[in-house]
Amino acid sequence: MFSPFVDGMHSHQHFPLMQLPDRQQMQIPTGETTIKPIKTTTKSSIVTTHSTNILPANNWCSEDFQTGCEGPDNNLYLFKDNFAWKYNTKGKRSWDPQPKLINEFFPTLNDTTITACVKSATGYTYLFRNYRLWKLPNHWSVDGPHIIYGHHYPQNPRAALFHQNSIYLIRNRLIYRLNEFDYHKDLEILTIDTILKPPPSEYIHSGFTYKKQHIIFTKHHVYVYDATTGNLNSGYPKSKINGWFACDGASQAPHLKKKTTTTKRTTTIAHRRDQERDDHHHHHREDDHHHRHREDDDHHYRREQDDHHHHEHGRPPPKRPHHYHRDE
Repeated sequence: MFSPFVDGMHSHQHFPLMQLPDRQQMQIPTGETTIKPIKTTTKSSIVTTHSTNILPANNWCSEDFQTGCEGPDNNLYLFKDNFAWKYNTKGKRSWDPQPKLINEFFPTLNDTTITACVKSATGYTYLFRNYRLWKLPNHWSVDGPHIIYGHHYPQNPRAALFHQNSIYLIRNRLIYRLNEFDYHKDLEILTIDTILKPPPSEYIHSGFTYKKQHIIFTKHHVYVYDATTGNLNSGYPKSKINGWFACDGASQAPHLKKKTTTTKRTTTIAHRRDQERDDHHHHHREDDHHHRHREDDDHHYRREQDDHHHHEHGRPPPKRPHHYHRDE
């Protein structure tokens, strides 16, 4: 450690090895200065680690997920493809370090994805995909899948909200009230401004109800509504990246977000393009001749004035369950 000092200051002299301890004792101030950078580096790394534990750098706060809802344990779950990410609301509020496969949280669900999710006042958490519905009383048991036969059911709804003791499925400017006690009953069709006042002016990508709030996501913004009155909360819309309770920590680590924003936006755009193609073509993948006349939500969005005219021509799925048991 001290040989550079000896060589630099007295390169023409040669000291016996036994004299080195005396020179070390003489250079105590110099030894202290070499330790300071090590202490500073260690302190910096601890701060960074603490920040990422609050909000992991590769988080889903840029709305790169399909849906979310309150789970049977009252924690928030976001769903993306066959993964789920849990936000812990008990004790220290924080995200799990990383997402897990859906069946790691819910072992009875295998090889499926979720497009809408909602928790009812009955205590059941409802999961939706295609024409199927699962009821979860807890993490370890599931009732379903059930086939929804009621007229006007919107295949792969964008969001499910629990509003004034009713479940509503959302596809753009239309909402569909589901009777959770009778899946064969026709769904009532309403416009979105019936429950959201005012509704988002942008295309709705996803949303859910959590802790008496409706949280709705568009491409760049989040809208938060009072789930009792349906009124938009003051100050909204906000940026979806850090504008809602589970993601307000995104501003704590801006240098980390800069590294991930470009990648996640690219992923989000690709995912949304897939969903838009799904809106237009999904009924062909299930059974083309049976679903040819089901509503096309993208078409509805472009022609909002004709919403009721289009849904009047909607057709119910036929009562043949074997057509709807196949995952894509």
